[in-house]
Amino acid sequence: MPPPVPASAAAGLDVGLGVGSVGQAEWDCAFERGEDGAWGEKCSSSLTRPGNFLVLPGLFVSRRFSESWELGGAAWLSTNIGSAGLFGRRYYFSESDRFRVGLHGEFGVWSIGMGVPLAYGVTDRVWVHTLPRISGGPLIFTPWSPFEAWELSLPVGFSYRASERLLFSVEGSAVWYENSALVVSEANQVRVFFAATWRRPARER
Repeated sequence: MPPPVPASAAAGLDVGLGVGSVGQAEWDCAFERGEDGAWGEKCSSSLTRPGNFLVLPGLFVSRRFSESWELGGAAWLSTNIGSAGLFGRRYYFSESDRFRVGLHGEFGVWSIGMGVPLAYGVTDRVWVHTLPRISGGPLIFTPWSPFEAWELSLPVGFSYRASERLLFSVEGSAVWYENSALVVSEANQVRVFFAATWRRPARER
């Protein structure tokens, strides 16, 4: 997804390329006897990379109609699965134009979702942003079980505006998901994504 960072021109076209990686958080808990002789539960965590999500190349295109409205599409791949979808955003600005908040909706091949994009301009070139979102999908659609999977994502990203037409972004997110169609029904993930966005202002008529 493109970062919710305003462009120098209110209307125009954004084209972005990105690549990311996913880490699987695993917890191992067991009851052990402590030095004082008392029994207690001790847990350790580790971060691994699941074999089916090693690399996530992605492409997104969005059309900015004004400072408030944006529509676009995104597609991404991994080693054995891919998806694509459409999204729309409605933005609202603070009086200082440094703070941006909006509403985000998406409709994809595997899921539908919604979120709240937030962005704050540290300087004219540096922005910090997030897009908390929740999504669900009918992987195996039946009338009594329409949503076989759901996902909650809490990202934090930074973007640097190198020029009026080029934006570089990095984003890390914590993800919780459950998928009853898979062997592993619940999992926690950490995702990292890097993207470069080319921004073309709308042609004046």
